[in-house]
Amino acid sequence: MPDVIIRPARIGDGPGIVAAIRNGFDATFVELFSYGCHGITDFVEDQIRARELGCETTYTVADSEGDLAGCVEMRLRRRTVFLNQISVLPAWRSSGLGRTLLKAGVEQDLGLDCCEIHLDVLDDNHVARRWYERLGFTLVGTTVWWEVPLGPPSSRDYALGGWPQAEACHCRFGFSEFTLLTGRGEHRVGRLGSKWFRLVELSALQDPACTMALARLDPGRRVLAVLPEGSLPSGIAGRSKQLARTLRMAMDLDSLKVRLMASAKAERGR
Repeated sequence: MPDVIIRPARIGDGPGIVAAIRNGFDATFVELFSYGCHGITDFVEDQIRARELGCETTYTVADSEGDLAGCVEMRLRRRTVFLNQISVLPAWRSSGLGRTLLKAGVEQDLGLDCCEIHLDVLDDNHVARRWYERLGFTLVGTTVWWEVPLGPPSSRDYALGGWPQAEACHCRFGFSEFTLLTGRGEHRVGRLGSKWFRLVELSALQDPACTMALARLDPGRRVLAVLPEGSLPSGIAGRSKQLARTLRMAMDLDSLKVRLMASAKAERGR
């Protein structure tokens, strides 16, 4: 195989990063997160550009003679780094490139006092799950992705927060978030492409004014609810369709670095 250089992403890598990550998912699942949206390449390029200013997201790529063979995307949180995505093109799978990318990603100067690493993996992705388990990741939670039907549209008994900004963001990137205020509270609402509203708070689904407002805003959209397993009330679950299930895994960051280093040494010793 050609030589590969592992390096931080730079401007112009966006198309290759997006292609690599999309390649790792079924087309029906890609539309359920930002990598299925029309402007994701511009968004990735903007994040790469903003890294020097302290952007929370970092990208590390595997450069094979000018083409990207894989990438890893990590997002910094308080004392935690989240492995957003790691993907290797089919021709490079089982070559150890995924391990090399992950090692480079966690060894970079993260700039924060991170002590844990978390990730989500689809529960039917058995190959990836076994790989993470061999590295030392353990299960800490389960999330279910639901398609929830909208109720009838309401009269305008709500208020929108951040709508002009959300519209501008959606026009450019194809995804956005705004705030919906009702008599019961304030709800964060995401939009993905032209098909989905995205809710991650159970309180939004339990507020009839929220779901009726969404039906008034765009009756053609469906609701994607991403919630901890078992939290959706049976009355709503009975009217909903389960689309996917993801597993949250975690481990100590220093322990992962040690395991990846030991694995790299073993590989060199063969």
